[in-house]
Amino acid sequence: MREEIVKSIASLDGVNWCAITTGEGFIEEVSGAPSKFLEGTASLLPNTIENATSTLSNMKLGEPKIVTIVGEEGILAIIRINGEYSLVSNMKKGANLGLVRRKMNEGVANLIPIL
Repeated sequence: MREEIVKSIASLDGVNWCAITTGEGFIEEVSGAPSKFLEGTASLLPNTIENATSTLSNMKLGEPKIVTIVGEEGILAIIRINGEYSLVSNMKKGANLGLVRRKMNEGVANLIPIL
């Protein structure tokens, strides 16, 4: 089921790849790119989530639901599944971010019981 969820998100128009990563920054499941190319990105995700958590906490806005980083060449969206896993998608500039976020939220809802 994990593979199907990741593949369905990676197959959306404008999505380069989608992956499930661990809290230690390892790739558990990936679609759209070889995992060896994503190891550097995955290793940075725990710090990215922690920084977003600290920022929101300082502003008394609660826990981050989705961390989205918009760059000149594309977008990275991260959703924490639970304390151990996250779902991350890399999108092209101009991708339908709302659709991708919705599909990621649906994926997380389906992943929670199995992770």
